[in-house]
Amino acid sequence: MKGYLVLSDGSIFNGKVADSSKNVLGKIVFDHHGAVSVNHYKECSTCISNQIALSDIDWNNIKSKFNDSGDVLGKIVVDALPVDFHMYDLKTA
Repeated sequence: MKGYLVLSDGSIFNGKVADSSKNVLGKIVFDHHGAVSVNHYKECSTCISNQIALSDIDWNNIKSKFNDSGDVLGKIVVDALPVDFHMYDLKTA
């Protein structure tokens, strides 16, 4: 299923997510296989994490931009709401 990753600096990257994916706002975590995980930024027992697969170019751009920083907020989006709605979530988190 198609989805996109919105970052706190306003960057947007298209990618692929699992069919059961939901919108998740949190800290981004890089893996070594071209995917980015978003782990919920609050500690809770029912919080979920999600993963988005990006193109090699997008993945390398994100990696070089943030240099494995663990303090980057992002949101994986799978719905059809306007991007402004999701940017607002990031700015007010």
